[in-house]
Amino acid sequence: MKAKALPSQEELLAAFDYSPITGELSWKISPNRSTKVGDVAGAPTPRGYKRLTFKHQQYFNHRLIWMMVTGTDPVEEIDHIDRDPANNAWHNLREVSSSLNSHNTRKKVGSVKKNGEKFEAAISIRNDKTYLGMFESEEIARLACRMYRSKVL
Repeated sequence: MKAKALPSQEELLAAFDYSPITGELSWKISPNRSTKVGDVAGAPTPRGYKRLTFKHQQYFNHRLIWMMVTGTDPVEEIDHIDRDPANNAWHNLREVSSSLNSHNTRKKVGSVKKNGEKFEAAISIRNDKTYLGMFESEEIARLACRMYRSKVL
């Protein structure tokens, strides 16, 4: 799904200050009564990305930052290199294909679920599910998943 068109670089530079080192956007204008000039722009989403409302539209901060710095609306996706969706420092952002972006995600360690008084561990690698057994604690079950993964990969 294509993201909505972004405001122009000029509009964004007039409305926001950006620190390429910290990745923070702050308001140069007061968009409403509760927001003051200098306030940090954007709030975290449940997945950790920062999002803000500008001119009655919601945008992800990283996409606005891309437009502010490059003057172009990203054709591809913007990847957070360190996998931290809140880190919008310029050195941490890059435009990549959807496929490459999906490869730069945290890998699941395995699945652990409570089964009676014990914890059952299993792991899927390349669609091959392996049952690892029942363990006394959730911590030990997760450790078994990590150890198995490191041995196989």
